[in-house]
Amino acid sequence: MWLKRTTYMIEPIILISDEWPSRALIRAELIEEGYEVQGLLSLEDALRLLSTNTTRPRLIIFDAAGYSLDPSALECLKEMSLKAPILICASRYQASQVDFKGLGFDSLLVRPYTVGDLVGRVKTILRGKADIDN
Repeated sequence: MWLKRTTYMIEPIILISDEWPSRALIRAELIEEGYEVQGLLSLEDALRLLSTNTTRPRLIIFDAAGYSLDPSALECLKEMSLKAPILICASRYQASQVDFKGLGFDSLLVRPYTVGDLVGRVKTILRGKADIDN
């Protein structure tokens, strides 16, 4: 009997954060909840990964702290996300300066928040009840 080999796309949560400690903590909490998580250091790394078409993310979490948010880069992330929901984690200032809803993002989490808040939002988004307005 011959077994047919099937190629599967990886469907992780992609976590983009340039802050190693918070990326590691969030990743560990999500793994503890049973999710597969791929942590990336930059938006450019995420765009490079998404351009390979080997990963189809279930969700993209972008911790925007420390980034100057260029709307064209955010639009590029949205286009390349393969229709995966995107959770933006932003400072109050960033949230007041960028129209995330107008750019078509699924959910916004404004600092300060706890890791528990973030994990709860991930569960809500993956159940299909995302809300950009908090």
